[in-house]
Amino acid sequence: MIKIRLYCICKPEKDHFFMIAEHYQKLCRGIGVVLELHSLFSKKLHSVHKQREAKKFYDELFMPYLHDAFCVALSPNGKVVDTEQFAQFMANKSLIHCFVGGAYGLSHEFQAACHQNFSLSPLTFSHKIAHIVLCEQIYRAMSILCHHPYHK
Repeated sequence: MIKIRLYCICKPEKDHFFMIAEHYQKLCRGIGVVLELHSLFSKKLHSVHKQREAKKFYDELFMPYLHDAFCVALSPNGKVVDTEQFAQFMANKSLIHCFVGGAYGLSHEFQAACHQNFSLSPLTFSHKIAHIVLCEQIYRAMSILCHHPYHK
């Protein structure tokens, strides 16, 4: 069984975005995949107005989760793959941690500390949209690996 943990810099809110992500979480359970959603936030971020300082806080929030798993950073400068390639990447892994940064993205140091760096698109997305797109792509990739008809 594969377990995927998504870590996102955002306030934990039960809004429409959360409900959509939760929907994909339930779909994943239906095909034997555990998808965990983790919102990380620090009140320190309210007083941050500089990109470098914000990325430092993101790093501090994410660093404890860089161990014991295959780690994936999501950033605009990451590797662009199609869904089939993404599915093949996920094959044969039992625990994957995916990281979606906040408004300023992820530091180069954090990206380098991860095993893989992917881009969801050359377009810029809010972290909530990126989170949903990633959830859907995880479900789609897992559907491919499980020979489930969702992908087509």
